[in-house]
Amino acid sequence: MSFRVGIGVLLMVSMTFALTVKGPKSLHDKICIVGAGPSGIHMALSLKERGFTNIVILEKNSFVGGKSWTINHRGVAHEMGSVYLAPDYEDNVIPLVNKYMPNDLVILPPSAVWMDDLPGPIPYEQYLIGYAMKFFGTNDIRVAGGKLGQTIVQYIAKHNEIFGAYEGDLMPEPTPDNKVKIQGTFVDFLSRNNMLAMQCILYASSSVQGYGRLDEIPALYGLMWNTPKLMASLLQRLSGNTNGTGLYMLRHGFKTLWERIIQAENLDVRFSSEIYRLYRSKTEPKVWLEVESSGTRKFNSYDFLIWSPEMKTSLPLWDANVEERFYFSRSKPAFFTTALVDTDGELRAPSPIDYWFDNINKKRQHSLWALRDSYGALHGYSGAMYQSKLYPSGNDGKQTRSQVTYQMGDEAPVYTELRHTLLNAMKTDLQASSVNVLYMKTWRYFPRFSHQDLADGMLWRILEMQGNHGMWYIGSSVSFESVKSVVEYNKLLLKHFTVPTS
Repeated sequence: MSFRVGIGVLLMVSMTFALTVKGPKSLHDKICIVGAGPSGIHMALSLKERGFTNIVILEKNSFVGGKSWTINHRGVAHEMGSVYLAPDYEDNVIPLVNKYMPNDLVILPPSAVWMDDLPGPIPYEQYLIGYAMKFFGTNDIRVAGGKLGQTIVQYIAKHNEIFGAYEGDLMPEPTPDNKVKIQGTFVDFLSRNNMLAMQCILYASSSVQGYGRLDEIPALYGLMWNTPKLMASLLQRLSGNTNGTGLYMLRHGFKTLWERIIQAENLDVRFSSEIYRLYRSKTEPKVWLEVESSGTRKFNSYDFLIWSPEMKTSLPLWDANVEERFYFSRSKPAFFTTALVDTDGELRAPSPIDYWFDNINKKRQHSLWALRDSYGALHGYSGAMYQSKLYPSGNDGKQTRSQVTYQMGDEAPVYTELRHTLLNAMKTDLQASSVNVLYMKTWRYFPRFSHQDLADGMLWRILEMQGNHGMWYIGSSVSFESVKSVVEYNKLLLKHFTVPTS
């Protein structure tokens, strides 16, 4: 299929923030960061690099990483949370990988799609061919491919027209006229701009990653994630260039990355620290946390606080003011479940990464959306030999396949129903003769604001509030649910914060 369409050079207006962020007053201030996930660890590292000397991270679990949860099983790292790196990771996460885990990037292999009306899986590229030919009403593969490529170029141009060129993940707040252009759902935006043909690409780049159905998610979130850089990379990949397009996995997993940063930089992480209450002084820059650790509960005082866990679930612990309660009570998460599953006798696609787009688009709650054979993906296995099980499936010589599965729903699932749905999919779709669910974890995922809240500038109002109440709010619930997004949000805060000189 031909996607060879010239992108050209687009002249864009550079967009910047008019913002001043308040923060710690001294390099020796006692700073507490709550949460040893990606945002918390990156913030601690960034503050240390700027000369701050007294930083502690409180983590309620006995391990680091948050949603960067990696399980090592049968000689390979299985990512149960954070997993893929896209081109937009080049200026934030990939430098950390190159410094602390050199040579760990693995090029993402091809994927496959399972459809209700097909007897078995097909390569993703074949799915795109069929979708594009049907959408454009042509039997000519080159014509369909060219038109789909042109639609991607059109999307890139429209994105640049609305937002201009900007650094990082969160763009400066759009003008009222541009907010009108992005009102409604992502599908509404695509429809208004004659770009609905792109849905076949966005199912994989956006929906299956846990970022909502295209006909439900606010357009702004879709545009935040599906940047011109990502779309240009996908255009290259669809043109047949699978190397150098910036789509990767980590050989040793994201959790290992955060562990190595902590070890190399000697960051002070206090594990098994359960926070019960947060109090802030109204007369001086002091914060008190009631913390239980090693069976002892006591109050600790700090000069500045940085909070990374989900804000909505954290509110009951805070002495929250009216502004905080208003902003942080309004988000709503989805529920994303990952499981590590061993199967025997399963039907395989010609690739180690599979998608079920019909389950997503037909809104089957907590159905199987995707799976990944980690061993196959990290070893670059694909094609007829992979499908025929001629490659090894682990380091133990067994034919058992170990895969991470993904299920998504709008409300919190019932575990027994969730497990039953997964087992049924593995035995019916994959025709597995045996299924063993080793681990299963449900995440509150992608907390997001409503269409109206985004139109009212909620993300930018929170940004303007940073530091006004003795703390910074970081993590996915004030930005976007991805590693690069929370890292870029940290960078945005620090860019507009003046580091004290002493």
